[in-house]
Amino acid sequence: MAATRRLGEILIDAHLVSPDVVDRAVRSQARSFLPRRLGEVLVEVGALDRRDLVDAMAAQADMPAVNVHREPVDPALLWQIPREMASRLRCLVLRGPRGPRIAIADPSDTRAISFVRRLLGDETAEVVAADELDIAEAIERHYDLSWANARRLEGVDVHERPPTRSPTGLELDGPTMLCRLRAAGLHSVPDFVTALLVHAVEWGADGIDVEGGAVSYLHDGLSTPILEIPRTSSPIIHVALRERAGLFPKALASPAEGRAQITLGDHQYQIRGTAQPGHAGGSLHLDLRDTAPLLASQLGMCAKVEQAWHQMTAGPGLVLLVGSESSGLWRTGGTVRDAIQVNLTDGPTISAAIDAAMDGQTVLGRIFAPSAAEAISLVRELCGDPERLAAALTGVLVQRRIRRVRSVCHLPPESDSGAAERFGVYAFAAPRAGPGCPACRYRGYDGSVPVYELVENDPDLSRTIANRAIVRDLAAEALPVADRTLQVDAVAHAIAGHTTTEELLRILPPSPRVREKQHRGLLRAVTRPGIDDDEEDGDPPTHPAPPSLLVVHSDAVVRSKLRSKLGEQATMRFAGSLIAVRAMLEAGVPDVVVLDTSLLGSWANAPVRALRDLGVRVVLVGPEEQGAALRSTLELSPADHAASVEALISRLSESLPKL
Repeated sequence: MAATRRLGEILIDAHLVSPDVVDRAVRSQARSFLPRRLGEVLVEVGALDRRDLVDAMAAQADMPAVNVHREPVDPALLWQIPREMASRLRCLVLRGPRGPRIAIADPSDTRAISFVRRLLGDETAEVVAADELDIAEAIERHYDLSWANARRLEGVDVHERPPTRSPTGLELDGPTMLCRLRAAGLHSVPDFVTALLVHAVEWGADGIDVEGGAVSYLHDGLSTPILEIPRTSSPIIHVALRERAGLFPKALASPAEGRAQITLGDHQYQIRGTAQPGHAGGSLHLDLRDTAPLLASQLGMCAKVEQAWHQMTAGPGLVLLVGSESSGLWRTGGTVRDAIQVNLTDGPTISAAIDAAMDGQTVLGRIFAPSAAEAISLVRELCGDPERLAAALTGVLVQRRIRRVRSVCHLPPESDSGAAERFGVYAFAAPRAGPGCPACRYRGYDGSVPVYELVENDPDLSRTIANRAIVRDLAAEALPVADRTLQVDAVAHAIAGHTTTEELLRILPPSPRVREKQHRGLLRAVTRPGIDDDEEDGDPPTHPAPPSLLVVHSDAVVRSKLRSKLGEQATMRFAGSLIAVRAMLEAGVPDVVVLDTSLLGSWANAPVRALRDLGVRVVLVGPEEQGAALRSTLELSPADHAASVEALISRLSESLPKL
């Protein structure tokens, strides 16, 4: 039997780390008080990516590596391993093509593998390697039992207690409420209104719509019909709902709006309502908002976006919150302490918000628009003072809300190449909504998750706003933090098993005029500029494919500048370190690779020479002294080095059209 190769040797042979880095990690491992593995040390110091570590450990154990978020799970197999045991052994039972498949974070732990196989009663069960954090997240998701512990509200307490109170619980449904209304008439109206609010909360509704006598609940932005109030009782029910929600005036002949606080069980709720006059009481819309405080860490943002959001809202300035009323912007804004939240509906309101921001306040202005650039353009036109807007604006947060697929009753993941093509991404597998279960009211979905796109106001964007640029030019400068567009964030949730492809298409309808830029790890759909509205129908003209450019640079500002200046001349891909380059090359060999000299070391000569052997032009960017030494070592010409970003842009602008 051949001896097992050491993990350090595998990583060095794959050019993932240098021998010096491995030696330093081994010495750090020896000095550690607690036992630590070499891979954990390398990941902790930032020398190795977690995915590359999983691949190396799988190669060491001679087994495949998988992403557990893309693998199907059979509950009958899953529950043969208790949750506590799965967490302690860092493993998860998946459904393989020929039986159970054990995903484990440490493939060398033969005792844990044997123990799990005995619990499954299958000594030949396949074993695969997976990332430890992915396994922990999958355990949290697949062993979720919160649906079985649905909260029951016992009693109703409002600041104006109704004259009569009926017991409430999950058995309270629409027919029961209507029977009480018909039986007791006007005397049961307060009880009916209370029961309706409790029933809406128990159903997990975000709001109530009453159109004449038709009552509907809003669940994650979708409307579900619930019951029909008798026509004779509809006007008095509207009056009672207006009174309970604090709407003024209460008369049905006038539009009204207002808010109120109510207590249902152990939760405080804020009701925001609007009403319009009409037939059979008119129309009424009530938002039910749980006032329990939400921490910024619970927003579900990725790490870089969350950090940028903290910095953006830590000081004075105007932040635009872009989305509909059902997108949950009010909860996101509620995580910012001492901030002023305002709906930007007209010019005077926007001017007042800008004045408050320039006086030292943090102002969160809510507005609905399809994108960050269109929101900026709309606010600029309403306020009429682009210079003051550019000075006060600190950033824009675009938010949408997608329904979370039920983890218990969903169908196995399935790839949809048509949806991937419409979004301009690689094909991905997402779960499908199942027939539902009693816990989710047979909707197939349970709750929702927000998706974000965060844009910071930098000098280039401020200058574009002040110059009254059109929306297309604003979009070119309004670059999202960490390249995390709304599409990227939403598709990432689908890949992680949180939502379905159908939900993405509902929330993020693709543009019919899209130019696709596809590469591994970064999912993008970029609107093609320069299309005239009077473009003639017919077959589109054919053009030669633009050259491909791979930029390996650790500075996000540099990457943004290159994208904005060279995005129309080349198909661009970006990487923040040399570790990611190997995976990038699997998606295609580029024509030109730009390398940040600060990322290179003596051990990186081999990968650079390998790029040149593939016919790739390598261009260095960095200080002149460092570049001269590397040019000599790598046998590059002076034309293949730029001392600054501006010089690099100028050099590539001349050479790219010739490729």
